Amino acid sequence: MGNSKRRPKKLGGRMNIAELNINVGGRPSVGFSGDDSSVRALEARLGRRLPETYLQFIRSANGGHPEAGSFFLNASPDASVSVDWFYSLGDAGIYSLDKALDDWAQVLGPFMLPIGRDGGGSQFYISLDSPSGSVWYYSHEGSERTQLAESFDEFLQQLQVHLDFI
Repeated sequence: MGNSKRRPKKLGGRMNIAELNINVGGRPSVGFSGDDSSVRALEARLGRRLPETYLQFIRSANGGHPEAGSFFLNASPDASVSVDWFYSLGDAGIYSLDKALDDWAQVLGPFMLPIGRDGGGSQFYISLDSPSGSVWYYSHEGSERTQLAESFDEFLQQLQVHLDFI
């Protein structure tokens, strides 16, 4: 968890993926361009359908580092968690959804989709067992779980630029 005395920039409004400034190696992240078979295979593996807002997200930005990736807990500038990397679909790289599921499925439990990690390897994940697809943070240091948002859309709306992490 990071600390900052500076006022962060809020995204606000409906989900606007472009405002997150997701990049891979300094270049804008491109959206998932594969066919629906990759999505269906992931859903079959999880035993649940993916939230539509999450599918929109990966079609716009399929993995990468968000500039606006900090989530301030209890609206406090002194308590935050930050997404260092969103996982990609269909990419066999180290930051892929398949690799994240291989590594974290037993820890997170059934119907949990790891969607990203912080700089220390703790996980952001969607509970596909909740009706709205709530978003959670799993700290591997203390095995703590913290619900961040009721839905993926709400989670993205609350991500902010943390001036200490730019």
